Amino acid sequence: MGGWTIHVSSVPVAITAANPAWPSDYALLLHKLANAFGFGLRQIDDVWRSCHDGGAIDGYILDLCFRAEHSLGAATLRLERVEVMPGTHGKQLVHAVIGVACEALAEETDRDIGETRASMAEAVRGIVQEAGIAPDAAGMVAHAWMKAPATLAVQIQNTPTVRNDLRRPVHLDAALISETDRQIARMVREAGIEPGTYRGDGAKTLDRDTLAPIALGVLIRRLAAHDMNELVLFGMQELERITAYRDKMLRGIGQSARLLYPNWDPASRYQEQQAEYLILRRCAEMGVEAALRLAPVGNAPVDDVAWSEILAGAHAYLSATARSENIHHQVTPTALHISDSFEMKIVPDNDAAVAIGDERSRIYDLDTRGFGAARAALELVEATDHALTSSDRDDESMVAPELDAAMRDAYGVSASDIYITLFALAGWPLRHNERDVATVTPRQVTDHVLKATILGGEADGMTRVAAAVSMLSSNAAELRAADWKPWHARTRKRRLLIQPLPQLSDGSIVVAPHFCLCSLSVYRNYLSQGQLPWSQPPAPRKVERALEGVRNGRNKALERQVAQLLRDSGWSVIEAVSANKPQRLNVPSLTTEIDAVAGRADLGTLWLLEVKDPVDTFAVPEIRRHLDHFYVGLQKPSYTAQLHRKVADIAPHANAVAQALGLPPRTTGSPFVVKPLFVTRKPIPAAFVTSDFEFVSIESLLSRLADG
Repeated sequence: MGGWTIHVSSVPVAITAANPAWPSDYALLLHKLANAFGFGLRQIDDVWRSCHDGGAIDGYILDLCFRAEHSLGAATLRLERVEVMPGTHGKQLVHAVIGVACEALAEETDRDIGETRASMAEAVRGIVQEAGIAPDAAGMVAHAWMKAPATLAVQIQNTPTVRNDLRRPVHLDAALISETDRQIARMVREAGIEPGTYRGDGAKTLDRDTLAPIALGVLIRRLAAHDMNELVLFGMQELERITAYRDKMLRGIGQSARLLYPNWDPASRYQEQQAEYLILRRCAEMGVEAALRLAPVGNAPVDDVAWSEILAGAHAYLSATARSENIHHQVTPTALHISDSFEMKIVPDNDAAVAIGDERSRIYDLDTRGFGAARAALELVEATDHALTSSDRDDESMVAPELDAAMRDAYGVSASDIYITLFALAGWPLRHNERDVATVTPRQVTDHVLKATILGGEADGMTRVAAAVSMLSSNAAELRAADWKPWHARTRKRRLLIQPLPQLSDGSIVVAPHFCLCSLSVYRNYLSQGQLPWSQPPAPRKVERALEGVRNGRNKALERQVAQLLRDSGWSVIEAVSANKPQRLNVPSLTTEIDAVAGRADLGTLWLLEVKDPVDTFAVPEIRRHLDHFYVGLQKPSYTAQLHRKVADIAPHANAVAQALGLPPRTTGSPFVVKPLFVTRKPIPAAFVTSDFEFVSIESLLSRLADG
């Protein structure tokens, strides 16, 4: 199939965007280069039009041709020939061929984006000049191109996965989702459910006892038409493509934000893509898990259409259970609305009062959009251009020795062994004519890990790898025995995301390299924050103590980081004041420890800083517990209640605290004032609900304090 990128103008340009003659390894680069030429022409269209005004040229055709050879010093984009042919109405059509040394172009762009912009500018200048445009006008085109933002960015990376240019995954199909919703609506009506808005226990009961079972029934019937093994193989191949394609999309957005000047909002696009691929991945995981549990023996083939129908059924079940979770936990005032046509959706419960007191039944008003946007913006800044290293930073790669030992004692496998095994499986050597996933025996998996890693040289390496493979495997018997609640994003130990090696009916294992890499990032993210990737069953006490040590260590490290950041910027800081040493702050007593107090000679505000580094929360139940820790209190007083006490201890003695900080006294008319502030490592949900206190993440701390 051939394709073209068209620059629409008074003198249009068609650039080859797809060509069957292009080698598959370089087709994507050449396609992006065509788009870069098209976008570059759009940026300089005023100059492009002016240099052709009154001329005889009707339009241009630019053919991009792959060239393997590249001599030292030669241009990566070489203008090979330009032909001027008869056009329409007595005008002329220009056909140009540009040879592209793809390897050299990629290296050049990775090294210096400006070099490639210059190569593109020179190619365009040469084309228009060869077409008969005056040299001065051709020079103006090249000059405008160089002044405009770059339009092509390439970064070369090393990845453990051997196959990285995978087919686009099967996406959720709006038509099939609509048809599934119609089927469910008909069954809901036949069940005698009345349209209306349902709240509280009535809404939860309706979703739990009627709506969710109906949606699950649709999914089960669709799975039953197929064979379990075929479903698992197809589903794992889709999960492989989903994770690979998601990473590629997010890297591209991050790369555009850093190196180019997009006319769209990168943070919003990043957030949209994250949400889209998260739902798609969870629906695909649900399809594979359900297939393992049900073990269907149908004979219908599993193809893209069949899988789309399964995704739509999974989406309906996930939507129903998510509605129930939102209504139960009330992180925002939420009700269930069933329309006259039996469409079901979550709606804001405008009749619910957002309670601010310390009641366990508190209804929160979480700004989910604001929280999502803040986290997406942070992750966009933090994102790197390496396929692996979104989760390969040093602080996440190192496992606390105490945690490693505790996990080894409790589970027979350490966190380090899990990391090593998943990383080795991400590099599984898929061959050219194989699927995007491999079907192998457990022994083959173990042998591969031993050959590829340092565990092969350990005396107990075989035992450790076998234990890791066992822990990372999902099988039908264990999934059937577990309380299957696929809408629970973290609580379940038996879930595909943290057991990414599903077993087929003959005992063989499916290895999906990109999905193993995704699972590795999940383990690292949780363990580096002092959590297991599951909460049920609870961790043995020794493991929990080790995890608690990681959490406490992270919080103390953040406290030290905050204090050092302020000192380096000219602030006076007193940190880590225990309750039995109030004299450090010149106050008569303290009810609890003070993380930090900071002041500056030129400002009248003394900042009482409460430093918190809670673990990441993703699922609604986790968010609810997180909010309750801050505002309600569970086993001990809430964080906000504790901060109120600290303000009461410090605020009446502001001048004495300023003296302890070594600040010069202020005039009687403008005394020191104490202001409290929560400081966190990242944006957290507690910062996006109505609160007596303000929150700031560490990257914005200095600017916020300077505002007074």
